[in-house]
Amino acid sequence: MGFSSLCLTFVSMYILSIFVLFHLVVANSLQSYTTACHDDEISALLQFKQSFVINTSASGYKGAYPKTASWNSAWNQTSNCCSWDGVECDENTGHVIGLNLSSSYLYGFINPNNSLFRLVHLQSLNLADNDFNYSQVPTSIRNFPKLRYLNLSCSVFSGVVPFEISQLSELSSLDLSENPDLTGYFPKFNASSSPLMSLKLSFTSFLINLSSLIEDFDSLKELHVSECNISESPLPFSLGNLRHLTYLDLSSNNFNGQIPSFLKNLTQLTYLSLFGNNFHGSIPSYLGNLTQLTYLDLYDDNNLSGTVEFHMFHKLQNLTYLDLSENKLEVLTKSRFLNNATALPKFEYLRLGWCDIREFPNFLRSQQTLQTLDLSGNKLQGIVPKWMLNTSTQTLTKLNISHNSLSGFEQSPAVVPWVNLRWLDLSFNMLRELSPSPSTSILYYAISNNKLTGQVSSLICNLTYLAYLDLSNNKLSGILPQCFGNFSTMKYLNLGKKFI
Repeated sequence: MGFSSLCLTFVSMYILSIFVLFHLVVANSLQSYTTACHDDEISALLQFKQSFVINTSASGYKGAYPKTASWNSAWNQTSNCCSWDGVECDENTGHVIGLNLSSSYLYGFINPNNSLFRLVHLQSLNLADNDFNYSQVPTSIRNFPKLRYLNLSCSVFSGVVPFEISQLSELSSLDLSENPDLTGYFPKFNASSSPLMSLKLSFTSFLINLSSLIEDFDSLKELHVSECNISESPLPFSLGNLRHLTYLDLSSNNFNGQIPSFLKNLTQLTYLSLFGNNFHGSIPSYLGNLTQLTYLDLYDDNNLSGTVEFHMFHKLQNLTYLDLSENKLEVLTKSRFLNNATALPKFEYLRLGWCDIREFPNFLRSQQTLQTLDLSGNKLQGIVPKWMLNTSTQTLTKLNISHNSLSGFEQSPAVVPWVNLRWLDLSFNMLRELSPSPSTSILYYAISNNKLTGQVSSLICNLTYLAYLDLSNNKLSGILPQCFGNFSTMKYLNLGKKFI
């Protein structure tokens, strides 16, 4: 091939590449043009912004920030609101389909004429953690026929929720929780067509009949009705028909009777909270067969009684949170099934307070992921075994062994080995020494009502983050270390009366 032929080939390829590049640029320009948001929706968003003030007390989340603050500065004649903070657009039509203004410091009243309701293509709306100053949920919510996700939680809404919310035929997730001034009956949905999968009504004042509520939602996967003052007895049998449930929170209501057997049908449950009710009788053994559970809370049901063989939980290998405390249970932690280190799940949160336990459970030897451990109010006597000091040394942040009859530690290092410990309660025991000292990370340290004698060690001066310290009702005396005047983070201090 000659030089001229090579040149011709090169020029041809160059022209072809320019041609292809031109078409790509044009195509991208056209796509950008077609996905730009619409002027009427820009106007609606800006009017929505102007209807509220920014008030930093309107949001409680630590990561809150005013998402709408940048909207004006970003707007001009060629502006694309699809790039604005919290705004999502359809890639093909350019219509606003998602608005996430959660934790945005929004404060003000929202009424049915608000420009928000002109965004008729919305599929997702999140206004959680703002302050709408006791507004009612507007009837104009009906303007969002394509809405699938609605979150108005923790946003100071009040009054009756309008019937129109039940007409959102594509709604799959609804969160109205933490609005305690929402009242009246919760609207009835169409049982045959509602696709609702997640319903969160906790910390509201709705007049809820649980059996009527759940009959509308065959596809429900999450049900949150904590602290709703529900007083049904017994639990409705229809609850056992919600076989898709993965999350069930019935805590802090007025349910009573026995924990019903039909809950065994809910084999997909990962989260079950029944605490703070009036259930009585024994803990049913079938709970040990709900193998998907990661969270089980039966705390403070007052009348739960009987013997619990702790090995009943050995099948729940996903379980990380277990709370059986403050009932009338006797938890038996000795079993040949528990000798194997792999026989139990790897707990992160384990509360067995007031469970009539008579010695430190041997299975704790193999628990190395605990963050919270509560063995308070049991019948533990004598010394804390040295193997306990090797339990979860890197992860434990809270330890409560108060209200027992402990006299000391079998092995007493100068400082406890839990390097990330924040909370330590040793109060109401029979301890005679203020040793070992908490780690320097400690925030809360209670060792009152023991038999401590002598002076306070200067090691306590290393606890520079300490916010709560209670040494009262002991026999400590003498001169306090000078550092006690330098605890800048201290919120509560009780030393008793015998110090200089």
